Amino acid sequence: GSENNPTTESFDFEMRGAPKLKLDLFGSTEDVNLFYVDDLAPNTARIKLYRVFRKQASWGSFGTSLQGDSLRAGHQGTYQCSINIKNGVIADLEGGCYVRIDVSMPRNSQVEVYNGGKLISQRFIAMSAEELVDKVDDAWSRDKMTVVNDFLASYAAVGRSPSLSADQLGEVLGDFTMKEDKFTVLRKLQAYVYDRENLGEMIKDNINYFDQEEARRICGL
Repeated sequence: GSENNPTTESFDFEMRGAPKLKLDLFGSTEDVNLFYVDDLAPNTARIKLYRVFRKQASWGSFGTSLQGDSLRAGHQGTYQCSINIKNGVIADLEGGCYVRIDVSMPRNSQVEVYNGGKLISQRFIAMSAEELVDKVDDAWSRDKMTVVNDFLASYAAVGRSPSLSADQLGEVLGDFTMKEDKFTVLRKLQAYVYDRENLGEMIKDNINYFDQEEARRICGL
């Protein structure tokens, strides 16, 4: 209702050549809707924010900044929102809240869009081998295999084949402790190693002596 003072604000901004858009917006734990539209110039993006407030609100300020290969689009400052929605209707509201966020990209955009670190667009950029090594290293034990699967899935999504060095495969193997897990990783990744002449040495360095024969067999050595 009107006592909630509904308003919208919209920002158009340049992507500045960045292949990734990372949204860091107040209220963006709510749904973010992604649209592809015809009325945006190539390499631009639009964010539309739907707001409600009672009494007073602090919205923070919106801005964009380049960070590595990403353009961060987000808020800074203070944001105070307390809202309770029942059956799609606002029951209680204190301060000001962003209740919906629409992100629009040009029709054929190949920019990856992330909200709070989660990919919400199609994937356009495959995970690099360096990234694989870092992510497996950072992941909890139970999540390490998921990273390997994500690495492979990212190439399937962009229709390309991965490629990694024997050393990089060794680093990934070194992060798994169970023999069966090491074999599984080998089965998944060994075919994509480009310096196969180094596989034998890599197996010696990363696989228990008694399991090396099986590892060599998996790699077709």
